[in-house]
Amino acid sequence: MYFSKSQTNRIVFKGELGIFNRLQSIYHDSQFVKRTQESLYPGLPLIANLRCGAWYSDKFDATVYFKSTDGHFGNWSFSTNRLNLHLLDIIIKKKAAIIIDSTRKGKNFPDSFSRTIPIWTCVINRTLLHLKIENIKRNHQNEASANQLISILENRWNSELNTPNWVPPTEKNQIEKLVINKFVKELLKCGADLSKFTESIDKPLRPIWINTESILWTDSIVNPDDLDFHPLYLVSCSDHRREGHPSYRSYVQGAGDDEEGWSYGLTPQLFWSNCKEILDIQQDCLEDFISNLLLESKIKSISIDQQEKSDNSGNDNNHNNIHMNNRYTDEGTENIGDLNFTVSNSLKCLNSVWSKFDVILNCSEITYEGIITESSPQKHKDNYLHLPIREGKIGKNDLQQQLPLAEKFIIDRIKENKDYKILLHSTTGKANCVSILLSIITKYFLRYPDTNNNNNNLSQDQNFYFNFSENPRSNINKDDIKVSYLFIEKYCSQSLPCKAMRNSINRHLMSPDQSVLHKGFVYNK
Repeated sequence: MYFSKSQTNRIVFKGELGIFNRLQSIYHDSQFVKRTQESLYPGLPLIANLRCGAWYSDKFDATVYFKSTDGHFGNWSFSTNRLNLHLLDIIIKKKAAIIIDSTRKGKNFPDSFSRTIPIWTCVINRTLLHLKIENIKRNHQNEASANQLISILENRWNSELNTPNWVPPTEKNQIEKLVINKFVKELLKCGADLSKFTESIDKPLRPIWINTESILWTDSIVNPDDLDFHPLYLVSCSDHRREGHPSYRSYVQGAGDDEEGWSYGLTPQLFWSNCKEILDIQQDCLEDFISNLLLESKIKSISIDQQEKSDNSGNDNNHNNIHMNNRYTDEGTENIGDLNFTVSNSLKCLNSVWSKFDVILNCSEITYEGIITESSPQKHKDNYLHLPIREGKIGKNDLQQQLPLAEKFIIDRIKENKDYKILLHSTTGKANCVSILLSIITKYFLRYPDTNNNNNNLSQDQNFYFNFSENPRSNINKDDIKVSYLFIEKYCSQSLPCKAMRNSINRHLMSPDQSVLHKGFVYNK
């Protein structure tokens, strides 16, 4: 068979940048990540910058989401949709953090590291400084004393924009003069609760850049407690020295980027769970091997142990759940403030689940066998619902179709008893749970402050109250949705829905009609 020159180039290009070379390159880069973590101060958390960074280790402590496009020249942005405030919680506990990402051919560092995170740290530093100064003014009636404390604070609090030396000074000046203070105002106005960070973070943040050319002397690494700032170690793990070198033709710089185009559905978790087998297999057999892995990993149902504890036996009405003071917690489970909502992807949470919760909504594709049986009390049967929703972008249409059903199910149960403890669960991820909760809180809970309201049972979050109302909000706008989103983000920062899912929520909440056109058919809300 004859191939044209362009066809030959495409075949060679696909082979060189195919999944075999990418996974081998990812493993190579992961060894640099491991060595770097061992070289830095012990105990620092390892954090993946999604989505590319998630490929480079099997032992991440958390994730963040800083987009490279937010750092592109002239397009500098500070996202109030994904504030990454949980990174500040990590800083409070660990004093520093290591963030992992990579970049494709032609760069040493991704723009997320060169510009997006430096902009973010500067905005956070200036915002916290502003709030600290406001606190000093509020707590000190003596103006001279307050001014003295403010002067001391400003001298030790570096709020300048710190960028690496490869960002031109002219660009740095433009960012600092044109957008930083604007972003600070946006952060202060967006409704995020920053009060605990104002009190707990006593030093500014500062990025430090590390790549494969960096030399780290283990005995010279300083304890973060001894620095006058909280370091964010930005580790670009791709080896730009190998890219294009004749001896390393199979190496792909930034191999984890744009996974939709090369991974065949393989995820970082599945890769690291089967790493040895995947890396040892021959190139021609790899795609079939991955296809089989994906088939084996698609669980359609799981069996749930509903053996009740002795002190809960015969509990048909679940009154012990309603009056329980202690809320259930484990890894993978988050309680949403002092509202009676819990989201989880924990299998442990499902064991004896009716002794912990009164209402259960299964938002995953997987069937939970054993939660409801023929002998289950009618109350349990009435208070359990399975709405199959695929995870991520591919599930956006499922979500939009199921939102009205989920909303009606939960609101009907709350009207029945406002003290019900409600679990939204999905074993494959919590983004579906958060999406449904975002819709419900915005429509039935979010209330702007009423100065004449003396109800002490309200959940107050800065300037907004979250209390149940049987009458849903009308004329909902994006600002209303954002307030609820920021409220939920405080408790589920690692499980936020993607943009496509948020758009489905926006359409559901902001549709002017009682029916929504969805993929060619109309369904009633």
